[in-house]
Amino acid sequence: MKDGEKELYPHVSSHTYQADLPALERIAQVLAAQLQAGDVLLLYGSLGAGKTTFTQFLARALEVGEDDYVSSPSFALVHEYLGRLPVFHMDLYRLAGEDDVEAGGLVEYFEAQGIVVVEWPERLGIFTPQEYLALAFKGEQAEKPTLTLSAHGNSWRQRLGLIHNLLLPFSADPTKQNGCTCCS
Repeated sequence: MKDGEKELYPHVSSHTYQADLPALERIAQVLAAQLQAGDVLLLYGSLGAGKTTFTQFLARALEVGEDDYVSSPSFALVHEYLGRLPVFHMDLYRLAGEDDVEAGGLVEYFEAQGIVVVEWPERLGIFTPQEYLALAFKGEQAEKPTLTLSAHGNSWRQRLGLIHNLLLPFSADPTKQNGCTCCS
């Protein structure tokens, strides 16, 4: 942040990691171990940035069966998978906004006792929950992709410190790969 700039979300803690395929898989495994029923993950990023690939890794880490092919629910809007916790995978790309979210019956999933994973969450509008973990994907696999995890709400802020400590080897900041004190 530059001098004179306001921090947009002072209550949000975030950490950035390398996001090549091995790192994405490890991040999904670490995150899955911390997930609780009712958690919401909002996945931000351009087409091809790794949102669906990450969701595939997450589903496997949550013990979704190998026979369930995890794909982007672009036309169905939501796919449901059974694992250690139910996974509700939404893709809002084709929706115009919050009115379509409501009309599509997607709001009720945020009250379900599973994990809600949302691609293109910008379309949620007023239905964006107060507690969620934002995952911002930048770059493509041919480049040096990164993934920033940002905690929104007390529950996620508490868990992000533990998650970050487990993911230090994948930190995009090489000075933090051998340890950091930012979450202590």
